[in-house]
Amino acid sequence: MQESWGKWQPISGLEKYHNIYDIEYLAQGFFKILLIGHAEGKCVAVIFENGVSAHRYTYESLRTLRMPESSGAWTFFKVSKSSYIKLLFEKSNNETDYLSLMHFVFAGADTIIDVVATYEPIVEFIDWENRYKRWIKGDE
Repeated sequence: MQESWGKWQPISGLEKYHNIYDIEYLAQGFFKILLIGHAEGKCVAVIFENGVSAHRYTYESLRTLRMPESSGAWTFFKVSKSSYIKLLFEKSNNETDYLSLMHFVFAGADTIIDVVATYEPIVEFIDWENRYKRWIKGDE
C-alpha cells in the first residue's frame, strides 16, 4: 500500500503556503487550526466542529522526512492509503471503521499537523482581530 498525498483546495483563494499559527482545543470537542498566509497574510481557520478521531504534531527536523517531493510549497493535503490510519486501525485491535476515516495534513514552515476525522472540516478566511469571537462566544 503506497501512501499518496494529494493537494487539497477546500476553498478558493488560498495561497500556496501558510504558516501554522495555533492549534486550539475548544469546548464541545472543537478542534481548530489557525494558519496565516505567507504572501498576503490572509488568516485561515480550519475547524473540526465535531472533534477529531486522532491528530499528531511533527516539528522541524522530522518534517522533511515526511513530505513527499512532489508537494512543493503547499499547505493543505488529503492523504489516501494513509499509513497513519493503518497504524490507528492496528492499534485499535482492528475495531476502528477505517474506511470512514479521512486523513488531512496541514504543512507549515517547520510543522506538520496530521488530522484524522470522519468528515471534512470547515475551512474559511477569518478576520485576524476577531479570530476567537466565533468559537468562544458562538457568534457567526
